[in-house]
Amino acid sequence: MFDVRSYRKAASVGQALTLLAADPEARPMAGGTNALFKLRRGSEAFRSLVDIAGLPELPGIALDPDGGLRIGAGVTFRELAASPLVAEKARCLAEAALAMGGPQLRARATLGGNLCGGGHCAACRRCRYPRCPAAMVGADGPAPLLALDARAEIAGRAGKRLVPLGQFWTAPSRTAVARDELLLGVVIPAASLGAPGSGYVKYAMRAAMDTATFGCAALCRLDGGRIAGLRLACVMAGPTPRRLPKAEAVAPGRLPDAATFAAMAAAAAGEAAPRADWQGDVDFRLHIIRRQIEALLAAVARRAEDA
Repeated sequence: MFDVRSYRKAASVGQALTLLAADPEARPMAGGTNALFKLRRGSEAFRSLVDIAGLPELPGIALDPDGGLRIGAGVTFRELAASPLVAEKARCLAEAALAMGGPQLRARATLGGNLCGGGHCAACRRCRYPRCPAAMVGADGPAPLLALDARAEIAGRAGKRLVPLGQFWTAPSRTAVARDELLLGVVIPAASLGAPGSGYVKYAMRAAMDTATFGCAALCRLDGGRIAGLRLACVMAGPTPRRLPKAEAVAPGRLPDAATFAAMAAAAAGEAAPRADWQGDVDFRLHIIRRQIEALLAAVARRAEDA
């Protein structure tokens, strides 16, 4: 079974924060898909658990008073994939939710866990490191939320704060959430919602269950038949999830055609910094980055044109 040293069930966010502050080794657990995977492979990172599943502050998908979309950290990927609101307002996130794992995993895995520690690097298949050196880079949640300019809502004992997702991942296996804090959810601004030119593409070694060899989300807006704005965000193109500003800068004012998409894909490959692992070497990953981005850009441009 699992080598768990201590297990405590929190009844509220406040109690969870107190339990985390009292034990330097404690880690929060909601769906448990990441924690149990690590424990089974001998990791010591989740031997002290604070169970936050079912806390009333964590579920929910709803529009806020400003017209933005708030998604609780405890929302599962099955709930994301089934939400009409997410499908209507943030299509790229709905597609990423469907691409994440298989049905059983989507039923348990939470958005918060996916952002803070979801996904398992190749090293987990052969190592027993207490802290995974490359956790979450292959997760499906980060790219669409980065493209949507989402902000993370983080609770600490001093109160709540909002952190842009562009500043959320500070290094591989490191986020802006301190050891004694909790991610409560994400907020997508109203200006990012409802874009018809929105999509997500994922390349993985298997159709289900595997984390992404490469994952990318895009939002495209056209004006007068030309690209007025385009956002591109990805995972597995560097040590942390990232936007691709050089590729984005190629788009404005250009026609949404094959030449533009090829130029953007080449720019994206130029600013990417993928690493070699069991899924492929660097050249293979760069090839996947170029081809997947070209296909995604063509798809979101067609959606924008058809709207």
